[in-house]
Amino acid sequence: MSKIAFILILLCSLASAQEDLITEVVLKHDPKTPTEFLQALEGANLNLRTHMVANRGALNHSGGSFSIFGDVGPQLTFGIFVEPDPQGHLVLQESFDVRLLIEVITQDKKTGLHNFWELIGDGETADWHYRGNSLDVIADAQNINIGLSDTPMFGTRLRCSGCHTGGGLVMKERFPYNDWRNEETLPTGNWINSPRVAEFADHSEPASHLDELVRQSLTEYVKNLEEGSPETSKQWFRSVLAPLEMNLVSDTRPYLTRLTEESDIELPAEFFVDPRLSGPLEPVRVPVEVYRQALLELGSSFAQDETPGLEETQHAFLVPTVSRFDRLRTESLLQRGLINEELLADLLAVDYTTPLYSQERLSFMQLLPENWNTSAELQEHLESLLRSRRATDQATAQLADFILDSRFDASYHRRTATDFVERCRQRSNQVEVVKDWLRLDHDTVCLIVR
Repeated sequence: MSKIAFILILLCSLASAQEDLITEVVLKHDPKTPTEFLQALEGANLNLRTHMVANRGALNHSGGSFSIFGDVGPQLTFGIFVEPDPQGHLVLQESFDVRLLIEVITQDKKTGLHNFWELIGDGETADWHYRGNSLDVIADAQNINIGLSDTPMFGTRLRCSGCHTGGGLVMKERFPYNDWRNEETLPTGNWINSPRVAEFADHSEPASHLDELVRQSLTEYVKNLEEGSPETSKQWFRSVLAPLEMNLVSDTRPYLTRLTEESDIELPAEFFVDPRLSGPLEPVRVPVEVYRQALLELGSSFAQDETPGLEETQHAFLVPTVSRFDRLRTESLLQRGLINEELLADLLAVDYTTPLYSQERLSFMQLLPENWNTSAELQEHLESLLRSRRATDQATAQLADFILDSRFDASYHRRTATDFVERCRQRSNQVEVVKDWLRLDHDTVCLIVR
């Protein structure tokens, strides 16, 4: 038996527990580079589509850092990476340096969960590594956002848990997909695309295709988790009180276009209140001259050390919001009868002007039982606890009022949230107010990356 045949058999035996396109297609060819990997997918007559993103901002291309994310449907998605060569050409990362060459997420045919794979260079060649599946990611995240410690412990089973915290597919940027290739190619500045990268730059799909694929995949994945997740009711409930993931939203038209047209910047309403509480709301419009003046007075800029002169990202006011994953999990709790609309509104209404990562709502995790079977059971538990325990903090006292006083129903909370956004609209032409919003956006991002 040849050495190559032995290695292929060994690889397949190590991966035998998985039933996915890596074990069925890719490992049969044992590709060592992104080019060979793409050839293996195309040779299997799979419908390969690619999408291109600027890693450090669509207008900040000084470092020549881009990624290609592709798919053959929800069964397999992957990421490969672009870098500049010494001649100033953008090329695929294909050398066998000790680094990640390809990351792949597959859907396992047996479990419906995701398997995480990597192709890693070792200095001489590259080898495929199975890193774990969705349940390993869930295990890594089991002790975060529980409210038990100021320094929650994150597991170390697989690197992928850092981005795919829920164990599923992730596309952080929602429409207008700030740093992705849409209908037009991404600018590359002084870098010249190599022929292979030019194919991706010119012919990749609009980001909306990947967004739709991720949306469909997450919907199916959350359904699978309802049956296969080891999480307790309390751990699942983090999606309500302390979301596990986040998405990014922004103004819907490019900032430079706003300046040219002198049209209003549209701040996403999700920055102000949680849409699970308020329902969908129109954006808050800010006169572009007011917005720009606020940026100038704050001394704000984007990637100043890399691309001087950028006042903003491609689309203004890029802000985090509750993720699609956590919204689907909230809907699942409602559909399974583990919470009702009234109790959900009571919980989200506390510190509602901090729609994402509220420390006050996080503290409510300690009030929850580990498991419950109905929303009535949870309601009874919380009512009993709040009646018998004297509130020692304002948030718990407010929650007690909301839960124990029937005047504070879901419609009351919805009106309160929408009235707040309306007050923001009325002040959106004031530079000092917009400066406060920009500071708050900055502080929220710092909290996330801390």
